[in-house]
Amino acid sequence: MEEVIRKLKEKYAVNIQESKHKQFAITVYPKNSIGEANQDVGYKLFNQENDWFLVNLQRDKEYPLAQFTTKETGFFALYLATIEKKDISNDPPLTELSQIEDNLENGEPILKKSINIKFFSLKEEKKGAIYIYEENGKFNVYYLNLLGEKIWITKGRALSTSLEVVYNYAKRLEEFEEIIAPWKSTLSIQLKDEELLKRTFIRK
Repeated sequence: MEEVIRKLKEKYAVNIQESKHKQFAITVYPKNSIGEANQDVGYKLFNQENDWFLVNLQRDKEYPLAQFTTKETGFFALYLATIEKKDISNDPPLTELSQIEDNLENGEPILKKSINIKFFSLKEEKKGAIYIYEENGKFNVYYLNLLGEKIWITKGRALSTSLEVVYNYAKRLEEFEEIIAPWKSTLSIQLKDEELLKRTFIRK
C-alpha cells in the first residue's frame, strides 16, 4: 500500500482520513499546473466494515466503480484507475482495420501482428478475450471474462468500427496483464477480484 501511495503522490493530490473506529478513506485528485488539486474529477477508496469501495468523483457526485473484499486489492484498484495508460490512438493497425468493410476474417492477421491471440477472438467466444460477432448485418463486441460472464462493450456497429473496438480493448487486456504480473507475487488476488481489477483498468 505504501508503494501505491508513493506512486499516486507523484501526480495526484492525496488526502487520507483514518478514524479510531477503523474507518479509512483516501481521495485523489490530479494536480493542476501549480501543484494544487483539480477537484473536477478524482477517485475515492473507502471501507465499510470489511468491504472496500472505489468510486469516481465528478464535482459533487460519486459514481460507484467496484467493490473489493480486501484493503490491498482496493488500493491496487485505485492505482489502476489512475495509472497513465499507453497511448494507442495512433497505432498503425487501427488505420488498417478502419479500411475493412465487408469481411470479418480480414481483421485477424492485422490483430495478430500486434496482440497476443489469447486476448481476442473473431470466430468463437473465448474466456479472457474480446469477442466480435455479426448480427443482422451489424457487429457486436463483448468481453467474456474468466468466470464466464459477458461484459458488453458495443452493439450494432459497422465492421470497421467494431474491429477498432476489438483492437483497443484487447490491447488494454494485454497491458493489464503486464501490469498485474509483478504484483501477483505480493498480493493474494482471488479470480473474482482480478476480474474486477481488470474492468477497473479497461473501464468497463
